[in-house]
Amino acid sequence: MRFVRGGFWRNFMVKYPEVNTMHKKMLRVSEKIRQLCRDGGAAEEDPGIQQALEHLWAGQCNCPYWHGVFGGIYLFHIRAATFEHLIKAESLIDSLKHGEGAWVDVEVTDFDRDGREEVLLESDCQSLYFHPAEGGQCFEWDWRQRAFNLLNTLGRYREGYHQALREASERGDVVISGRQQRLENIHGSMVRAKAPDLHEKLIYDRQRRGSFIDHVFTGQVSLEEFRLGNYTEAGDFSKGQYRGEIRESDAEEGGSVGLTLSREGRVSNDSDCSDAWGLIVEKSFELRAGEAGLELTYTLQNTSNNSRSFTFGVQTNWALLGGSGPDVFLEARGAAERVPAMAAAELEAVASARLVVNWLNMEIGLALSKEARFLWFPIETVSNSEAGFESIYQGSCLVWLWSLKLAPGSSWDVQIGVKLRSVHAGG
Repeated sequence: MRFVRGGFWRNFMVKYPEVNTMHKKMLRVSEKIRQLCRDGGAAEEDPGIQQALEHLWAGQCNCPYWHGVFGGIYLFHIRAATFEHLIKAESLIDSLKHGEGAWVDVEVTDFDRDGREEVLLESDCQSLYFHPAEGGQCFEWDWRQRAFNLLNTLGRYREGYHQALREASERGDVVISGRQQRLENIHGSMVRAKAPDLHEKLIYDRQRRGSFIDHVFTGQVSLEEFRLGNYTEAGDFSKGQYRGEIRESDAEEGGSVGLTLSREGRVSNDSDCSDAWGLIVEKSFELRAGEAGLELTYTLQNTSNNSRSFTFGVQTNWALLGGSGPDVFLEARGAAERVPAMAAAELEAVASARLVVNWLNMEIGLALSKEARFLWFPIETVSNSEAGFESIYQGSCLVWLWSLKLAPGSSWDVQIGVKLRSVHAGG
């Protein structure tokens, strides 16, 4: 047995960055509580501290921090419940620290303990975490009023057991759970699935499914290409290092806090980059105290000596809990264009839309200063469970695309507003 070893739990935080984010969020909240008791003069016996601790302890339940026989990290509702408790604990502590008024704050820290700094923008209404080294993407967006992480998505990862499903599908040897008459055992050799044709959903993502991920294409990209990950990236922005600059305005009295992330990257049609040309992508975020939402401005500048035609895309991913039901949808140009979360759609010339989760009375309003082509599709993972392979809805991807032509040295910009609102069921 000397060459047979079990896995190490921390490997889950490496394979699934979503686990690492949840774990480090838990550590951050725990440290906030300890710091308030240590430096802020609060006592552990105080009712507010006790309530925060109870939410923290609930958020330390082991279920979503790993993946085994019973789903773990793949179970959307368990991740949502964990974040709910952690956000409630953090909101309680922050209200004790800042008082009941409106406030904003910013912190630059190695949040995820990977040796690189993240930027955390926080207010009385929300918290947004950005990773400048990973394409400047936003990887957590907590809506405090709803105790909900809007970016609590999960990527489509390759699992070792997927090969068994592929091989069984090729042999026509997949048994649909509930249709087998004899007793079943999870450790047996039978390949079971909760639905047919799940092998067709074995799609793997290129990177974590955060939001405000930037893409440059030299031509058009189709809905199916983006859904399957079969597109060709012409730029080096989606995973590149962005430079960050922080802006603060009367932060102690409410005010606002901003973050500008910029990258001077290269765009090329060829893999050897022989025809590469320069493009600057800058994205500027602003959070205001007392408001749930943000203002975002994208500015692109062609730094080459020639006119350039290309497609610019911004990928966002949204954790719309309950997306497999009828009460979750994208609505553009009024109720005439309502697309369920489980459907795929391509919409032309859209300047405003809203994402609605009726059963949670949640709405995300989007307003763009320039019309864009929208790509919309569900993120579905395939994982194994005690009843066999299953497909689980993990969120919805929304991509904004613009076809651009920039003269040498010229710029283009677009303003995007995101508003978080509570709505009554019915949309």
